[in-house]
Amino acid sequence: MGKQWAKQQIKTNELQDFVDVSIAWIAANREKVLFGAVVAVVASSLVGFTLFRKVKLRDDAWDRLSIAQAYAFTGRVDDSMKQLAEIQKDYSSAQASTYATLFEGDILYRKGSYKEAATAYTKALERGGKNIEPLALANLGISQEAAGLYSEAKDTARRFLDTFPDHFMAPTVYASLARCLNSLNQPDEARAALQKITLQYPDTFWASWAQAKLQAK
Repeated sequence: MGKQWAKQQIKTNELQDFVDVSIAWIAANREKVLFGAVVAVVASSLVGFTLFRKVKLRDDAWDRLSIAQAYAFTGRVDDSMKQLAEIQKDYSSAQASTYATLFEGDILYRKGSYKEAATAYTKALERGGKNIEPLALANLGISQEAAGLYSEAKDTARRFLDTFPDHFMAPTVYASLARCLNSLNQPDEARAALQKITLQYPDTFWASWAQAKLQAK
C-alpha cells in the first residue's frame, strides 16, 4: 500500500513539475507563443478560404454551363460556343469543364462539323471521368462515322462495346459498327453485328431496324 502511494506521489510531482516548467516557458517566450497562435489562426483561415474558393469556382462553372446549354437550346449557338470556350479556359480543373467540352462536341455534330466534333469528344475522353468516358467514346465513334472515317469509327465502336457492353448507348454503337463494317465492304461482319442487335435488344426499335437491314441484304 505504501509503495503504491509513493508511486502515485511521484507521478503527481512529475506532473506538477511539467506544468510549472510549461508555465515558466510560456511566460519567458510570450511572443513566440502569440506568434504561433497567430500562425495557426492564419493557416486555418487560408485552408477555409481555399476550400470556399474551390467550391465557389465549381459552382460558378456549373452555372456557366447551364447558361451555355440554355443558349444552345434557344438557337443562340454562337453565344453557347463562346460560353463553353470560356468555361474550358477559366475553369480548366473543374469537372464542369469536361462536360463543357462534351457539349461542345454535341453542338459541332449538330452543325455538321463532324471532324471538329470528334476532336472535342477526344479531348473530353482524355480528361476522363467514369461518367464522361462512355458518352465521349460513343459519340466519338458516331462522329468518326459521320465524317467518313469508317476504320477509326469501327475501332472506337469495338473499344466502347468491349468496355461498356451494358451501357444505354450500346445499341446505338452496335448500329454504327454495322454501318461502318458495311461501308468497309465487310458484309459478313456487318451481318454479325446486326444479328447481335436483334438478339441482345429484342422488341426494341433497334431490333426492328437491324431485322429490316438483314432482310434487305
